[in-house]
Formats: sequence, structure tokens, C-alpha cells
Amino acid sequence: MQISFFKQRKPMKNARKQSHMRPSHHRKFCRLNDLKPGCCGRIRHHHSSGAIRRRLLDLGLVPETTVVVVCAAPLNDPLLLKLENDQIALRRREAALIEVETLFDDSVS
Repeated sequence: MQISFFKQRKPMKNARKQSHMRPSHHRKFCRLNDLKPGCCGRIRHHHSSGAIRRRLLDLGLVPETTVVVVCAAPLNDPLLLKLENDQIALRRREAALIEVETLFDDSVS
């Protein structure tokens, strides 16, 4: 007789009805610099290397982190991003190196 120490997970009933999540076949991936102000995304992958990659990771832009684009500067170059507890400004050319999954768009609501 085997004793199981782990509970078996029951399937979630309303997993697809969460407003901030999309089903896997509706996921939209883009670069961080393509998000408009008010849009929210989850970091999926870095396409950078070396010192730039280390700097982005040190700033808190790690995979699975949710970011919100707060606004863009008047000349549209640095973006103001809101992370969990911080706000950072990031150049568009560095934001282009980060792939995100869009979650929802506050600017449409």
C-alpha cells in the first residue's frame, strides 16, 4: 500500500474567465517598446546580452514580472515603466530587447 503525501490538484473551474489572463491560444506577444501607455504586459524573454542584460535584470526586469507602461516622454524616447514597487525610465532601444505577453489594456477601458 502506497501512501501519497501530495494532494492531487483539482482542475480550476473558471480558469479562462479571469479578466487579466487570456487563454493560451489568444496570447499576444510583442516587444516592450510596442506597448502603448496604459498597457500591461508580463516579461517573457530578454533578447539582450552582456552588460545591457545585466543592467536590465538588476533593474528588476526579470522574466514573469508584470510591467505597466505609465507614459512616454514628449519626444517619445524614454518610457516610464511601473514594476511591482518601482518606477523606472527605460530607453526605447533597450525596451525593444524585451519580449512581453500583453495582459490587458487600461487605455481602452
